[in-house]
Amino acid sequence: MIEERIKSKQQKLDELLKTKTKLDKESEKAKQWEIKKAEKQEQQSEDPRRAGKRSNQKSQKISIQQRQL
Repeated sequence: MIEERIKSKQQKLDELLKTKTKLDKESEKAKQWEIKKAEKQEQQSEDPRRAGKRSNQKSQKISIQQRQL
């Protein structure tokens, strides 16, 4: 009877370990995704070509609005 309980507890422990490993991997993957996303956003905000495009778009909108007046 004791051996059965030990075996049952060991199986439960193994299942929990598998679940923990799976969750750790998913957590690490999510962290890496967030890091990449933040880096990409940072690069886009620092990229002078993108800043130029934004300012050009604003200039175009202003000039269109002025023409309409």
